[in-house]
Amino acid sequence: MERRSEARIRTYQNVELTVLGKDGFTVSAHAIEFSGHGFQLVVTRPIPVNVPVKIEDEDWIVLGDVCYCRPERSHFAVGVQIEQVLAGLHELHELNRHLLDGTRRQPEGIPASTSLEEAEQLVTKS
Repeated sequence: MERRSEARIRTYQNVELTVLGKDGFTVSAHAIEFSGHGFQLVVTRPIPVNVPVKIEDEDWIVLGDVCYCRPERSHFAVGVQIEQVLAGLHELHELNRHLLDGTRRQPEGIPASTSLEEAEQLVTKS
């Protein structure tokens, strides 16, 4: 019987998993399931439990802690409890380009006549 309080969404997305800290390392991983509070990943090597990690995709970064790592056939299933999410990195990159070089394409939602100070205020409000 399923006792989870939130839906889990199945996926298969290539991501990069970085174990943070002094002995940190980065491995390729596959996100196979996620919810509002966690991820399940598949990796080829064991990941220590209770360590902070960063999960990256092209447009987002998730920070969290490993809550389990168990062997399954030729790989390891890793559970990560989400602590922080930063999404919309493409949009942020475009805004930074605009702020540093006014000749680049204007990000959506910011008028071309916007000053640097006004653009910074718009970003901090959203």
